[in-house]
Amino acid sequence: MNSQFRRKGLMIALSAFALGSFITHPIAQATGNGVTWEKRSHDDVLGVDYVNCNGCNAYSGNTSCSSQLPILCLKKEDLPNPGVYVPDTSPGVMSPIYYYGWTGGHIKLTCPVSGDALKGIADANDICEFQFGSGYKMAEHHDGNGGWGWYAYGNIDDSSRFWVTINDQPSSCWGSGTGVSSARTDAEISELLNCVPPHNQEACVVSFENHSDSCYQRHFQGEDACKKIIGTSIFTVPDEKVTNAVWYDNQNCADLGIELLATGVNLTAIKNGSGVDLTLTTNAEPDTAAMLILRGDQLDNGGTEIDVACSFASGGSPYTCTDDPAADTYRAAEIEYDGSLIIYNEVTPK
Repeated sequence: MNSQFRRKGLMIALSAFALGSFITHPIAQATGNGVTWEKRSHDDVLGVDYVNCNGCNAYSGNTSCSSQLPILCLKKEDLPNPGVYVPDTSPGVMSPIYYYGWTGGHIKLTCPVSGDALKGIADANDICEFQFGSGYKMAEHHDGNGGWGWYAYGNIDDSSRFWVTINDQPSSCWGSGTGVSSARTDAEISELLNCVPPHNQEACVVSFENHSDSCYQRHFQGEDACKKIIGTSIFTVPDEKVTNAVWYDNQNCADLGIELLATGVNLTAIKNGSGVDLTLTTNAEPDTAAMLILRGDQLDNGGTEIDVACSFASGGSPYTCTDDPAADTYRAAEIEYDGSLIIYNEVTPK
């Protein structure tokens, strides 16, 4: 952290910052509280969230470490600023950009976890990477190159506060510094998160990206379940049958008792002029209502817009179609009779 942002500058900015009720006092040791932030706004046009400290205590924490809250995870990617809103008037003694910085990355929220389980920054980072992949780390107060608030791509849940950290204050649940590492295995992290309700309900079952051995059924209420599981991607659930979802990571769907998956699913995408010839094959499709081939077009904000390129009634493997013009990526998908949606790893046209 730059020396200009150390405690002296932090105290000055904090005492004048008017985005919430703040407390200023000398540095103390950890008090059983951890610092949490909240989501303040979302820009649908830019696809960005603004998160900030609002009501936090930057010195000794503002939320009991026994609380079960998500961790805010950030993946910095050096993406250009899309033109985020910065007010003309500063809420504190620093310039407005200090409080409305741009991180150049994406944010996501983990499943809720007790702050007491975080013995150091490594524990929080391990959970972020476990749930979202390489590059995701626990968000830090100064990630926007200022403090107290910043922007990132995403549209996270705003129903609760979430854990963040400050790299030069003892306001994290582990106290000051980086703490220690619990060196948890993936299985131990999965057990720690414990965020998966029973899977015998309507769900969005997803296996994709670099997690072909994982079973994703992220839990959300409302019809946007699958839109949220895919993150920055845009996808409308067919017939709006899926109303919630749960997420299992590093566990095979079959091992979890989910028996409705088609077997031997394979998708090929071969370039043909301006289009792509698509072939989807399966070995068996128990309880499958339909098979889909989804096309993905990269967005400027780093996300992917996903649409249905071809759809087929179940039972006709191999399935073939041509998509013109070609998309950036394709995925096989299936819809089960119970409303579950299964999305497979993406394929790039060759």
